Amino acid sequence: MQPIHERAKKMNSELIEIGDQVTYDEVNNRMVSEIMQVVCKKERIAFDWDTMVSFARSVSQPCRFEKIKGTKFKIVMDVCHNLQGVQSVLQKAEVEYP
Repeated sequence: MQPIHERAKKMNSELIEIGDQVTYDEVNNRMVSEIMQVVCKKERIAFDWDTMVSFARSVSQPCRFEKIKGTKFKIVMDVCHNLQGVQSVLQKAEVEYP
């Protein structure tokens, strides 16, 4: 982490460390929260946690844990870009992962 800290300092950038979270979704949610707080601070906009949560719940992303209905099979679509994302989707879908 030291080179990353040095680079952030050199570029006069704020470094956000997320830390250990229990689930993949918690990591993503925490990251969005931290980023929103930094953006609001830089833009001098009041950060309102309730408003952010309400907005986040209202947003829909196609193919993010999308359940396909009308078939005899349990089909869940997700656009995963790494192993942790795939494991998270399989866990949500209650599918065993070796």
